[in-house]
Amino acid sequence: MPEDLDQPGFPSIQPHFQSAPGMQVEFPRGSAPMHEARSYDAHRLLTQRTLELTLIQEAGIRLTRELDLSAICRTLRELITQVMPCGSLVVSSYDRADKFIHAEYIWHDGEEVDPSEFPPLEFDVNMPLADDTGTQGRAIHTGKSLLLNDYEAYVHGVPAYFYEDGEVFAQNQAFERTPPEIETTRAALIVPLKLDAAVTGIVQVFSYEINAFSADQLHFLEALAPQVASALQNGRLHKELRIANAKLATANEELEARVEARTMELQQALAQQREINAFRAHLVSMVAHDFRTPLAAIHSMTETLEHYNDRLSAEKRAEKFRGIREQIQHLVSIVEETILVGQSDSAALHPHLKPTDVVEVVQGVCATVRSKWPARSIDCSTGGIARPLSLDPVMLRRAITNLLTNAVKYSAAPAAVTGDVVFGEDAVQIRVRDEGIGIPAEDLKNLFEPFHRGGNVSAIKGTGLGLVIAQRMTAAMGGTIHLESAEGQGTTATLEFPYG
Repeated sequence: MPEDLDQPGFPSIQPHFQSAPGMQVEFPRGSAPMHEARSYDAHRLLTQRTLELTLIQEAGIRLTRELDLSAICRTLRELITQVMPCGSLVVSSYDRADKFIHAEYIWHDGEEVDPSEFPPLEFDVNMPLADDTGTQGRAIHTGKSLLLNDYEAYVHGVPAYFYEDGEVFAQNQAFERTPPEIETTRAALIVPLKLDAAVTGIVQVFSYEINAFSADQLHFLEALAPQVASALQNGRLHKELRIANAKLATANEELEARVEARTMELQQALAQQREINAFRAHLVSMVAHDFRTPLAAIHSMTETLEHYNDRLSAEKRAEKFRGIREQIQHLVSIVEETILVGQSDSAALHPHLKPTDVVEVVQGVCATVRSKWPARSIDCSTGGIARPLSLDPVMLRRAITNLLTNAVKYSAAPAAVTGDVVFGEDAVQIRVRDEGIGIPAEDLKNLFEPFHRGGNVSAIKGTGLGLVIAQRMTAAMGGTIHLESAEGQGTTATLEFPYG
């Protein structure tokens, strides 16, 4: 046993350091004089000590610069391999709270091995030290290093741990020396890493050669241990900080997304409130203007009938009653459209979808509008191969009615109005055309706003709600509406519904 291995202040133990049975240790005999041999040994020892001190100083510089755990362990490996043989290097951490030894870095036969492939080993430092405690557990429990130059003899009776399918198994094996031609761990240095006198990890250096390590090499590794322990602690704290920062960044992103979503909700609510306020303002204006005109007409005609009924011919009385009915119908239409727009939008409408014959609906609407304006030419046509669609026939009828009614209102006889159904490859299109006054370019972008009307409609009656209702009902059924118009050249309104 080396003389200084058990000196005070150097907490090392060297169990089973004796040679294996039958093994002889030979010391080389030189032909040089004894004083020359001693001089050579002293020079070699001085050179070795100088190298070790240089490496320890270098470790202090390099390890304090590193924050990545793997980089710290690679630096340690580079320093170790300059001083001693190293077939394998294992750096582990020990957590007293969870009572597990975790592999942090493994280097074996010249290659790094993923430590996650090796599950943690359970070890309770507070339990009494047993005779069969493994090398890592003994180093953690005693806080002392192990120099094992006959590793197989030392681990005799100690459970051998092995890994299979992510599980850890322990197996007690009878001592049987491995044949020399087979590579196996024959010598080891196990050094605990300490912070504030508590073991926080272990460094293990292994060799395939028996008697591979010396006490000086153990001293060197122990001299590195405090710096390695501090560097690894800094690395772990840095890793935890990175994880915490990542979590914080994720939380910030989630918070920003929630704030953005909430902001959008508030903006939408504000836009809806503005729309409601505008709707109310338009409603007040309409009550003051659009309601007043037909009501005034009704009042005038009823007064005429009341005071001059006996002087009017039957034809004149019928004309007055017809006028009253038209004004009442106009008022009913205004009220219905206003209620419909005020209660719903395309998101709030709930269509009752079912197989719908689009051609039949369009032809029915054309017949109804034709009966209301018998003097106007309203033609309907069909193109392409008809395909079934799932729509709400009531909503579809209302949307087409509004478009055809607008086409008749904003064009004059003898100009024709057409309602065409075209079945394409991907969708069906319903096109309503007129050759009327058209829409000014500056008004096109606002026509789907409630109560907005073109600047050229003059005295033509309307509420500015027909297109809004058509657009919202079309959108509720999964379709789109598109307007093409030029002032004085007519308008084409196209409803498009993709095949479901």
